[in-house]
Amino acid sequence: MPAERQCTRPRQNTWPRRSNGRRRHGLARQHRLRGAGHGHFLGRFSIETFFVAPGTAEAPVVFDQAPFPDASQNPAFNPIQTYHLGLWFNSPADAVKAGCPGTVTPFNGEHNAGIQVLNTATFANDQGPLRQIHN
Repeated sequence: MPAERQCTRPRQNTWPRRSNGRRRHGLARQHRLRGAGHGHFLGRFSIETFFVAPGTAEAPVVFDQAPFPDASQNPAFNPIQTYHLGLWFNSPADAVKAGCPGTVTPFNGEHNAGIQVLNTATFANDQGPLRQIHN
């Protein structure tokens, strides 16, 4: 990850200790220290998951404000297989709370998400983890 995207890890002394005196590590435990944290992710993917736009067409403009307004027309493009994943903070404020930069990105419904938290870029372009899912 580039330096501007690295999040700060909690100081070692912020982790709670077990009854045997050893420190507990892990994100699940860290969330409990600051409140409740959970997630439910549902998706339908297979080796055949792809995007395609055989021609140009008008697109609805729902969000028209800078820095990332909606496009009013989609470009034509051939099928693109989707084998990779990426997760972003929902807002720059959420990223800042986690010790990350408050950079705004277009990767949520309102186009004002925080930075990317996780991606599968370490896999080869045509070998992302979703390629391993077969029907």
